[in-house]
Amino acid sequence: MKDMLRASIKIERDGNLHTPGSEAFEHLEHIEALRLARFLQKVGLLPKEAFSAAHKLVELRNKYAHARGGNPDQDALDAIGHLHQVVKGTVSVYEQVIADTIARHSQDSQGEP
Repeated sequence: MKDMLRASIKIERDGNLHTPGSEAFEHLEHIEALRLARFLQKVGLLPKEAFSAAHKLVELRNKYAHARGGNPDQDALDAIGHLHQVVKGTVSVYEQVIADTIARHSQDSQGEP
């Protein structure tokens, strides 16, 4: 999800769009995954299904981080399913972000509005 956010963030400064540098993006590493997923969903970059799967994955993680896991085999299978939904929701959106960016740059270079 953080890579999707990196590809999507543009900062407008002095009338120009800028991509933040690696040093700025390093601060994203300290944001909780669920908060980041919620942000991405609210701005339309993460589909509802992928957000729901991310939420369930975090719940599973917390269960085992606090020694409350009861069915590791089934929970592992569930985690894989949730992770698949997150990847499906982020990669397909990420591909669209790339396609949109390429289209915008193509239009800019051709002088189209």
